[in-house]
Amino acid sequence: ISAPPPPVPPARPLDPAVADVLREEAEFEAKQRARESNALETQQELGLFGPATVASSSKSGAASLPDIDDISSTLEPIDATRSGLSDLPQTASARKRSFLSGLIVPLAIAAILTVLYLMAPMLAGAVPALEGMLSAYVAMVDTARLAVAGMLGAGS
Repeated sequence: ISAPPPPVPPARPLDPAVADVLREEAEFEAKQRARESNALETQQELGLFGPATVASSSKSGAASLPDIDDISSTLEPIDATRSGLSDLPQTASARKRSFLSGLIVPLAIAAILTVLYLMAPMLAGAVPALEGMLSAYVAMVDTARLAVAGMLGAGS
């Protein structure tokens, strides 16, 4: 047998000052919504291209297009320098330097890390404070080497 539902407490009377504030707020919101729904934003003619003309119905489609000479005269020449728009080097020597620096930097980092791996025991003996970091680095490289060997099937 289910228990009867608990009795609903009687509604408390609303303070008249609170009721007035709520009524004013509702009236304000209704006025704002009415103002927003009636307001239609339009954009005025900006006059960028002179007075607006309506194409007459006697003109064909091609005749209503702008003149190609007018458009060409306003465009930049193709060989104009556009600083900041392209990250590519402009000259062949600059492209060559860019390629070499892009090749040399990763190779130099790999060489430094390899030398650090190979020289870790000697460095740890010379600077005992580095022993913990160097042993962790060597262990990480060994784990990575074994993982790569396992993926390539050389570990079997």
